[in-house]
Amino acid sequence: DDEKIGRAMAGMLQRIGCEVRTATRGRDGLALVAEEAPDLILLDLKMPDMNGPQFLAELRKTHPALPVVIVTGYPDGRLMQEASEHAPVMMLAKPVERELLERTVRVAVGAKAARVAAGGAR
Repeated sequence: DDEKIGRAMAGMLQRIGCEVRTATRGRDGLALVAEEAPDLILLDLKMPDMNGPQFLAELRKTHPALPVVIVTGYPDGRLMQEASEHAPVMMLAKPVERELLERTVRVAVGAKAARVAAGGAR
């Protein structure tokens, strides 16, 4: 939901070769996914037009296995509990260190690649 944080995280991921698209509103993010499904979504729990669980409920209708990493300052809150009902999800607590973000992205994208190679979900 914060453009400044989004730009910083995008920069970190671009440095390791990721192609990054950003949206600060949930509906805009869902539109980006509809255009071209990403390998991974980094999601905040609080956004201007919808919260993380609402975003996930919509996302799972069309992309049930798409990896999602929730990046939140509220890891023990009600919204995180609701979001976990829309698995698969991973969680990183803010503030996120660059090395942990990079490692988490590699693990999440690697898990997706393994599922595709095994003939599973795309």
